[in-house]
Amino acid sequence: MGIAETALCVLDFQCVGDNVLPVLPSSYQRKFFAGALFTMFSSWVYFLLVCYSRIPVLLRQCYLISTGVYILFALLNTSSVHYLIMSLLVFAQVRLISARTLPITYLLSTYAYLSCRLIHFMVVDKGETQFHDSGLLMILMARCTFMAFGVYDHMRLKKGHDEEVELTALQLQNELDARPGFMDFFSYVYFSPFLFFGPCTPYKAVNDYIWLSQEEISKRPSFLPFLLQRFSLVIFFSVFFLVFADYAQDEWLVTSHHSIVVKWIWSVFIGELFKMRYYVAILFGECCATASGVGFSGFDQSKRAQFDSVLNMRIFDCIFPCSPKLLMEGWHITISQWLRYSVYERVPVMKTLAVFLASALWHGFYTGILLGIGYGAVLVLASRKMRRLLRHRVNTDSKLVQLTYDVITTAVSVLFSTPFMLIYNANDADKVLPLVKSFLWMPTVICILVALLPIQRPKSKTS
Repeated sequence: MGIAETALCVLDFQCVGDNVLPVLPSSYQRKFFAGALFTMFSSWVYFLLVCYSRIPVLLRQCYLISTGVYILFALLNTSSVHYLIMSLLVFAQVRLISARTLPITYLLSTYAYLSCRLIHFMVVDKGETQFHDSGLLMILMARCTFMAFGVYDHMRLKKGHDEEVELTALQLQNELDARPGFMDFFSYVYFSPFLFFGPCTPYKAVNDYIWLSQEEISKRPSFLPFLLQRFSLVIFFSVFFLVFADYAQDEWLVTSHHSIVVKWIWSVFIGELFKMRYYVAILFGECCATASGVGFSGFDQSKRAQFDSVLNMRIFDCIFPCSPKLLMEGWHITISQWLRYSVYERVPVMKTLAVFLASALWHGFYTGILLGIGYGAVLVLASRKMRRLLRHRVNTDSKLVQLTYDVITTAVSVLFSTPFMLIYNANDADKVLPLVKSFLWMPTVICILVALLPIQRPKSKTS
């Protein structure tokens, strides 16, 4: 296959055959890599256009919308119309519904449409489509939540001039003093760098970047070091997974006659291999967003440029978490931020359980995902109980004691977090139940018993 034919195949997101990208084991992965690389290239072109030429904002928005439409159509074909329908549904509500009722009507309508597409994928399509629109609709629903609640929070502030209205820092950061117009809205929902697995960057941050002048953009520090760092991780995890993919077989955990302890320990390695697929997808999404220049968020104390608005995964916390909470906060960071913003900061009671329930409903009706998120909720509650029991007894003045405590908590967190990934990845009940029967019942029972322990929060020391 010649260079021209290869380029056309990549741009059209077609399966390019065994002569190109021969290390990729399936057409799905070839299509994903081709699409992600094209998205990253188009994002970089957008950055060059706005950084080195005085292109009007309207033309910038037209470029973003057109590339987004092309990428969606290349991935989903005619199914991309569902993304457009849901976008129009959201836009009509953001423009017409009163601020007081906007969040609840938005959540109900978008979740109803998303549920219909998830049911279609599970019942009608039966998972045969490589790229189904339900995944992109999930990200669209999460991203547009910042608009609905941003309008609502502005109404609360405006109404509360004569009385005290308390908004969190995240709510103040995303509060909108004006409803988005047609071009502002669609340049956000079709912002091509975010179409691949996020990140779920809020509307206000993206729209502010689109409206920046050429001078302001050119003064920003280079994103190239951060981009190369994240892209090198994409390559590393891709190669590592392809080399050891044959070992990522959870069937062995069911058929093996080894003891429960051996299966549990070996499952850690299998779970880490499963996670690497998500690392590649989420990190690729970071690269696409970073290449557009949208990620810069300021400097740290060492005067190093930070790109927190597109940072979507803290790899070290995912591999070596000191607690399950750190793992879940470092995993798909912008989705965690969305759940905090839309659920945790707004429900009055049982905040943690409400977050896990919202996450389970958003992910769909898969048995593995529902059970996995349920296990994750119990795991977080159990880890909190153990922290209340042990943390205040640790002598933090001794570095050796602190190091020992950190090593033990990390090992325990990794050991008990692995079942979450195995259950989450299994999806179907036919795969989940044999794993639970084989050995996963043990960590589940332990977590439930610890979560039920009557351990109170230690009293703070007073002078």
